[in-house]
Amino acid sequence: MQLYYHDNKSVGGPSKVVGNIKLGLKLAGEKIEENPEAFDSSKRVLFTQLHPKISSCDLSRVIIGPNICVLPIDSPIVLQQNYHKIITPCEWVYNKYKRWIPENKLEIWPVGINVELFRNAREDNKDYDCLIYKKNRSDEELFFVMEMLTEFNQSFNVVQYGSYNEQMFLDSISKSRYCFMLDNTESQGIATQEILSSNLPMFVWDMEYWDHRGEEFKVPATSVPYWHDICGEKTTDKDNLKKLFSHFLSRQNDYNPRYYVEQNLSPKERVKELLSFYP
Repeated sequence: MQLYYHDNKSVGGPSKVVGNIKLGLKLAGEKIEENPEAFDSSKRVLFTQLHPKISSCDLSRVIIGPNICVLPIDSPIVLQQNYHKIITPCEWVYNKYKRWIPENKLEIWPVGINVELFRNAREDNKDYDCLIYKKNRSDEELFFVMEMLTEFNQSFNVVQYGSYNEQMFLDSISKSRYCFMLDNTESQGIATQEILSSNLPMFVWDMEYWDHRGEEFKVPATSVPYWHDICGEKTTDKDNLKKLFSHFLSRQNDYNPRYYVEQNLSPKERVKELLSFYP
C-alpha cells in the first residue's frame, strides 16, 4: 500500500491513525510505501490527510480519509468526489457527511488499537482510584466531577488532552483502577479505546450533539461512538450522574472493556476490512 500523510510526531488522533494503520498493515503482511514520490494508481493508495500530492493524482481507485476535513464543504477535493471512497470514522460522522456525499462513496471505518502497547493493566499496583480524562469540556464540569469523586471517597488524578506524552499516559492508566471520561464528541475516540484496551472500566459523562459549527450543521453525536455495556456506564443526564456512578462503583469487577477492544478493534482485522474497500 502507498500511504500518504503528514509527518506529525505529536500524541493525538491524526498521528495515532497513521501509526495504527501502519501497525495493522505490518500484522497483515502488507508492504508499506510511506509518502512515496512516485504515485502508482495500480497499487492500493490511501491519503489519510490533505497531502500535497492529493490534488495532482488520479484518485479514481484511491481511498481518502479519515482526517481530510471536518465537513465536506471545507474541502473541494472531498466535494468533487473523484476518489473511490472516503472513510468516516463512525456512524454519526457518516450521517453528517451524507448531506453532501452519496452513500456509495462513504465507508464507516475505525482504525485498530495497539492492544500490545495498551496492555491489560487491571492487576497493576494502583495509586489512584480514578483517572479523569478531560478533553474539550469546561473547568466547571471538571470541578463538578472532582467534587463528586471526593463525596464518594475516591482518589483521582487528571489527564488533560494536549498536555501529556505517551509514557505519561501509560503511567497514569497503570496507576488507576478506572476512568472517568469527560470528553466532548469524538469521531472515533482513540485515547478512550486505549484506556479500554488497558482494561480500565469507564464511566462516561456523554454528549448528545455535535454543534461545533452552529445550529445549521448540528447533528446527534456521542463521546464514545464505539461502546458496549461491558465497557462500563455512560449517561448524558447530569441529574442522574451520582446515582449511576454509585452503581458503576458497585460493579467494578463485572466490566471487561479490553475484551470489547480485542473483539472489535484489532489492528490486523481493521486493516483487512480497509483493504476490502478497494476496487
